[in-house]
Amino acid sequence: MLQSNLYAGNTWTDPTSPVIGAKSRITDSGTDWLINFRKGNYYVEVRMTPSYGPAPDYVPGSASQKMAAMDFAAAVASKM
Repeated sequence: MLQSNLYAGNTWTDPTSPVIGAKSRITDSGTDWLINFRKGNYYVEVRMTPSYGPAPDYVPGSASQKMAAMDFAAAVASKM
């Protein structure tokens, strides 16, 4: 997995469910959810940012928004 300034200060966890790709990690940066995963020859970075529109806006630590981000990443991985 990549290491760069973009990820400095973030605590990453390895999601257990749903399994995304061959290896994955997720973090709540305090402004959005970041998910990195690899599958086969591909490396994917998913960044789910606030909507700035009608609810639900981003709420740090929101379990439902975390699950939505993971579901999106899993859907991307399923098409690879």
